[in-house]
Amino acid sequence: MDSFQFLNGYQELQDPNSFNRDDRDRYRARNNFDTPEVKQLMTGPREWASLFDKIFYSFLEGYTDIDPETVNADLEVYETDWSKHHLEDLIKKSQRLAFYDADSAQAVNELNFHILTKEFMPLWRTAWSLWGGPFATQESPLEELETIQSGLASRAKKLMRMKNSAFKWQKIEDTPRGLVPAINGQLTELDAAIVMLEIQKEHPNLLLLPAGPQFESSRHLDRSVDFTITDRDTWQSRGIQVKTSIAGFEDVWERNKTGDSSKSVRNYDSNYVTLVDGMIDLGNFSMRHISGKGMVMKPNPGLISLNYLKDKNHPDILVAKNNIMGRILHDLEEN
Repeated sequence: MDSFQFLNGYQELQDPNSFNRDDRDRYRARNNFDTPEVKQLMTGPREWASLFDKIFYSFLEGYTDIDPETVNADLEVYETDWSKHHLEDLIKKSQRLAFYDADSAQAVNELNFHILTKEFMPLWRTAWSLWGGPFATQESPLEELETIQSGLASRAKKLMRMKNSAFKWQKIEDTPRGLVPAINGQLTELDAAIVMLEIQKEHPNLLLLPAGPQFESSRHLDRSVDFTITDRDTWQSRGIQVKTSIAGFEDVWERNKTGDSSKSVRNYDSNYVTLVDGMIDLGNFSMRHISGKGMVMKPNPGLISLNYLKDKNHPDILVAKNNIMGRILHDLEEN
């Protein structure tokens, strides 16, 4: 989709009454409900996240009311101070909240934008340089992309340790299971980013970025995305929505055979969104024996990251890249 049209699609407000019932309930819950603890914890992170929406808009469209010097100064503070000295503490606080209160898991989910962005800063600098910034980089060196991937994989390894610990203690303390599913979502996004950066290596005209709040926004449930990808040669943009597992394996397998990314239990706007399934597309699953069912596939996010730490050219990463590359390139060109 043309990048200007893509941006306009996220500026229009949608009528919640046009959603199906499940999406309408999600919309109302996410717009009307923050626990006081989450609201307090996320005030700063949400303000910082909006900075990157401005940068993305300036990259694609050009802002007339944005001051480059102010943004340059803000980026410097974000990179050298806030994300370096404050983010880790916020991550730990969000995990503690979600451990005891499943309703507070939203903070864990939202902070994943900053976990990604901390590693993606070189690519954010690239986006900013193409409009008003001083960092004139047209193409990301291979070593730079591999540094980002290594940072993402290392973070995933830490999160897997936290998830395993939380799973054990939640059984002992009988607490709501809000933290483990949230970390599964984080791990899937980190894995997907590693794989999609492999695509960017092969197609350096592409620029992958974590999606800021305007694009993950609950105002557009059927356009909600975790990443944006832009072809700088053709000026086409696309959103990528990553799921730990899309329910209904028959639909998933059929989608992969036909290339139709619209077949999902959730209704996403296929003009804006390409779906990536953590189990089927990324290969993040394990086989487990379930009484009465035999061997079944279960989500196991984080495998891509662990494989990358073992071998950055691991064959499973190549398979995952090939699973999604054609679909993403097709959707960029055709929609």
